[in-house]
Amino acid sequence: LEKEQLDCFLLVVNTKGTNVWCAAAEGIFTTETVLSHLKVYNLRELVNHTRLILPQLSVAGVKRKALKEHGWEGIYGPVYFTDLKEFLDNGLTKTKDMQALEYGYWERFKMGLSHAVFCTLVCILPIFLFASDWWIQAIVLVWYLAFSMQLIGHFIPLDRLLY
Repeated sequence: LEKEQLDCFLLVVNTKGTNVWCAAAEGIFTTETVLSHLKVYNLRELVNHTRLILPQLSVAGVKRKALKEHGWEGIYGPVYFTDLKEFLDNGLTKTKDMQALEYGYWERFKMGLSHAVFCTLVCILPIFLFASDWWIQAIVLVWYLAFSMQLIGHFIPLDRLLY
């Protein structure tokens, strides 16, 4: 914040190592946790306004209406912190790029790897019990499907089909 010469406070909420999007969906990063942190750090005494810029991906857990009931104005900011200065300079207006979540090949690979390991752990016992003769092929199939599901999303525009 100092490097970018931003005159603001950064309120850090412990999401227990989980990213904001998942933490909001899992009930870790919620309106209640934000309100609790505001109270603990006595933010009302530090600022002369009631505006909070929230991570855009916190929308699943942090509700602006509930914040308003407690006297705070919640504004969903850009997806990435690196866009915060531009967002503030633009009068709290997001460009289309600020609203876009990058989910390229590297992110898809990491998610595919995570799914492959999880699915292997879940399937390992049934594979050895029911497919002991071809367990290697079964595990390869599990990994193939885990990675395929992630990579196929790049080629099939699922966002247009789902929304």
